[in-house]
Amino acid sequence: MATSVPDTTAEANEWTHEFMVTRAGRALSSEEQAEYGRRLAARANSVHTRTPTS
Repeated sequence: MATSVPDTTAEANEWTHEFMVTRAGRALSSEEQAEYGRRLAARANSVHTRTPTS
């Protein structure tokens, strides 16, 4: 189920948002919970590894 990991925070946010929108209104399966965790970790990593612009 895992897909390629985005490089930027904006991409990670959109990637996670799309994942959750398609599952709106129902509980996540254990596999989906694990995927959601991977997506959150990717987002956190993108925030901590980005280069400041100023």
